[in-house]
Amino acid sequence: MDLERFDLILRIRVWASAVFYAIFVGVGLHGVLNGWHYDNPTPAVVLLLIAFFSWPRKARPKGWDPDLDCRRDRQQEKARGILQRRFNKVRLYYFFGAFFLLALLPHFLGEPVFQVLG
Repeated sequence: MDLERFDLILRIRVWASAVFYAIFVGVGLHGVLNGWHYDNPTPAVVLLLIAFFSWPRKARPKGWDPDLDCRRDRQQEKARGILQRRFNKVRLYYFFGAFFLLALLPHFLGEPVFQVLG
């Protein structure tokens, strides 16, 4: 796959994932504040999974082998490394944001999220 096409697909996946995550936050907040989240968290969880799995995993195409003698390719490789670290940070943000919205916020509002079965 050529680099231009890969970058286009990458941009589309980032945009789609951000939109789905924003919808997840809205649906999750609505569910937590109105109380239906505890009975049926499925819509929020499905939106979270779609957003998480549509987020790109790699910043480099699979078969891309940069020519390290060329200055442009070295710069591309460095930029892709920085982009990869940013992708990893956003995945952590997705995880912690979802944990806060699905578990901590309901717990702080008084719902029995961490109730022990017994």
